[in-house]
Amino acid sequence: IDLPKEMVNQVAKHDLFKCFCGNNVDFDYAFRIEHGLDLPKEMVNQAAKEGMIYWISKGNINATIEIMKKFDLPKEMVNQAAKEGLIKAISPQGEADIDKILKIINKFSLSDDIVNQVAKEGLMSNLANGSVRDVIMTKDGLNLSTEIVQSQEVQQAAKQRFIDDLSRGSFDFG
Repeated sequence: IDLPKEMVNQVAKHDLFKCFCGNNVDFDYAFRIEHGLDLPKEMVNQAAKEGMIYWISKGNINATIEIMKKFDLPKEMVNQAAKEGLIKAISPQGEADIDKILKIINKFSLSDDIVNQVAKEGLMSNLANGSVRDVIMTKDGLNLSTEIVQSQEVQQAAKQRFIDDLSRGSFDFG
């Protein structure tokens, strides 16, 4: 059967994502897809990066390291995946606790600038979703400076959360 390359690539991309983000990382199947369909390296690397983001957001550093080792991803791509994964991990939908987040930061040797940027985005996301517990966990667990916590963006997010709570009548003054 002679299927259009675009259609094959679309299905392959979906299956690669499942290989990297399923219950278990299935490297054998990912390699069979890559080589059997002669996929571009960029497509495979992108799927591997998405897998890393997925596992980092869940706090699973072992799966992330396996992907890095097996797919020899460029350092810049690994750092970007670590950053994006941490943003998701710190967000209200993230599943990583502060200890796992700290391990990820250390394992990937993320710069203070990246950590501060991720933390700021996490603070704003948690404020927007009303997750005060996660705001406190992020602030205290990452030992954020007053400068970050009092940045204009974070203060604006906190102000908006306060306004939203007051307008819904859900602010507890007691």
